[in-house]
Amino acid sequence: MDVARLLDEEDRGWMELTEVFGDVSPERFEEPTLNVEGWTPKDAMYHVARWAEEAATVLGRIAAGTHREGDVDTDGLNAEWLEEGRGVDADIVRLRFAKGRVAMRQAFEALDDIDAAAWEWFEESGPRHYQEHLPGLRAFLERTSARP
Repeated sequence: MDVARLLDEEDRGWMELTEVFGDVSPERFEEPTLNVEGWTPKDAMYHVARWAEEAATVLGRIAAGTHREGDVDTDGLNAEWLEEGRGVDADIVRLRFAKGRVAMRQAFEALDDIDAAAWEWFEESGPRHYQEHLPGLRAFLERTSARP
């Protein structure tokens, strides 16, 4: 496992994702046209933040030796966090987005031993997750606002 490569990949992906989010104007941040499900850029940002926070929690459990592998209800958590995030102020979403990433990265870097579970949580919640959302965000930016 090339931890340095993974950390570099996460850092590059983070920069790319934050640059794209930075191109979303404040007027469009809550425009529900990001995808066919009616997500907004704010929804996507909160979604990424919550998965980073979850990864930080799991990585902390791995470090403490208390993590137990189990099935994660990804769809259930996504639905729960989508609803939750819609009630969160946009400035708080932006803050959680940044803090979640820092917490996830710090938890990963603090591990003495990177096992397969730790690698997967960090990679899936970090660089792979960023790459998953970039095409939709870029397509959103290419479209003009749906508002009059």
